[in-house]
Amino acid sequence: MIKATANLGSSISVTAQLKSVQTGSCADATYTNSDGSYAGSIASGDNLPIPDTGIHSSSSNYNDSVSSADPAGYEISDVVWTDSDGSLMVTEFGQPIICTAAAGATLTIGVFSDAGLTNPITSADFNDSFFIHLTTDLDTPTTYRFFVGTAADAITITEQAGATLEWTVSSFNDLTIFAESENGTIAACALNAFTVTVNADADANAFIAAHNVLSGGTMISAYQEIVQGAYQRLKGSFTTNGSDLWTLIHDNAASRVYPLIPVNGSTVVADAYAIDMIHLNQDATYNGMTVTDFATTGVTGSYGKYFLLDKAPSDFDQDSLTLAVYNRSTITAIQSPLGSSETSSHTTNSVLFWPRYSTKAYYQINRNGTNNQTNPDSPGAWVLSRTTSSENSIYKNGSLLAVGSGVSTTPSTKPMMFHSHNKGGTADYSYSGELSFYAQIPGLTAAQAEDLSEIIIWIQTQLGRNV
Repeated sequence: MIKATANLGSSISVTAQLKSVQTGSCADATYTNSDGSYAGSIASGDNLPIPDTGIHSSSSNYNDSVSSADPAGYEISDVVWTDSDGSLMVTEFGQPIICTAAAGATLTIGVFSDAGLTNPITSADFNDSFFIHLTTDLDTPTTYRFFVGTAADAITITEQAGATLEWTVSSFNDLTIFAESENGTIAACALNAFTVTVNADADANAFIAAHNVLSGGTMISAYQEIVQGAYQRLKGSFTTNGSDLWTLIHDNAASRVYPLIPVNGSTVVADAYAIDMIHLNQDATYNGMTVTDFATTGVTGSYGKYFLLDKAPSDFDQDSLTLAVYNRSTITAIQSPLGSSETSSHTTNSVLFWPRYSTKAYYQINRNGTNNQTNPDSPGAWVLSRTTSSENSIYKNGSLLAVGSGVSTTPSTKPMMFHSHNKGGTADYSYSGELSFYAQIPGLTAAQAEDLSEIIIWIQTQLGRNV
């Protein structure tokens, strides 16, 4: 401390004291933001400009900045976007964007019985043709695709430029139809399938049901379709002459037709072979046969073995009788695939048939005495028919082999046999070949005999046993 005194007159004096002052340097100041990402130091007394805060989108397509610690904060712009219908939309940032569901192009399936598309249908018969037509609001469609199939078959895909497809029913399974169209950019699809119900024949269904009961199994679908097709043909469809054989045959209670349908490709049940497809009669019997005589291809006979019907030629008019058989074997001997005579004489009041004895076929229907015709071989579909009192005819595979003269006589009262000849009640001329179809029905004209032959051959072909 420094002390000093001064006299300012005679009566006043002032004393002043000066204290000492210490001097030195100040430390630097430090700074940091809340998370430490911005930090440093500055000399005491200096100024620190705080930089703006950069703002950008994740891919830097949007960039901006804001003054640090701006009391107003930073207002993020709303999101501007375009809805599916083309409308301009604005949504606050951070809020979900909800688009209006796009109204896609539509496609509708229609099925019609006619090419003019005037008669819509939902069901069709086997072998019917119908027209599938697609309607869409798609702009300028260039391609249409049709997907048609059944539960049992592979789907057939047809791609074309036109909106209409003609389809033919080739199965007895119901049809399911899907479809789509496109214009190269956008596709339109039918959201719901269209189903066409295929009408099954009621008589065929009854036969299949009875067959299943007798076999103790279920006839496979492929064979069920064959049965359906056989009934369609008996009723006049798909044969050369369109004969309504069903009405003719069904109207006679004594008619019997046996198509010999297996259960499947490896299973045969004799009782199911013995069911008549006209009246579902089950009174005919196999006699002397063993399991090894039955196969999916037919039934093979030999001595003492035969199939005995419950009806005789006498159950038909004297001048109206047809016998039919499908023969799979080559036999050149006096052997009878079928026959019935009133007495032990095989030619008296008789139905007789030897496919080939030596070089000829021998036949007679309701007469005394035989007719014969040169015949090179014996396999095939055979139809013997009488429709007049003066002659009887024989057909092979649908073609007339011969017309034999001979006045008709009183028909035999002995039930018809197949695989043998019923001679006055005794089986004779046993046939050692294989047969796969039998029928005893009213007399047929040439056109009807041709159609029946076609049906017999068609069944054998579908079952894979035609020769």
